[in-house]
Amino acid sequence: MNEGISIRRHKAKSQIQNQIYLAHSFNPKDNDVVELFKGICQGAGFHYVNVDAGSPITPPEEALRLISESQALVAIGTRLEEVRPGVFSMSKAVEQEIIMAYLR
Repeated sequence: MNEGISIRRHKAKSQIQNQIYLAHSFNPKDNDVVELFKGICQGAGFHYVNVDAGSPITPPEEALRLISESQALVAIGTRLEEVRPGVFSMSKAVEQEIIMAYLR
């Protein structure tokens, strides 16, 4: 593991080899940075997953299932809105997915 980089590994019965949960905003303005991270994941040999709108279960349930099946979570915390000068919020869904991964 590289110094300064920490990846929380998840243990699940049905882990998929080299799967990363890529937590990100679905805001169209964030597409460029999300695509950059998708390319990095692919180039490093990782399969990335995220909640699918076509899933038969609710997004939080689907996210929890996918996070549990993944070896790591990579969260892209793009700026949502400035809450005070120089301090920005990020997507609540991304925050929740980070918490889900931490608690697993």
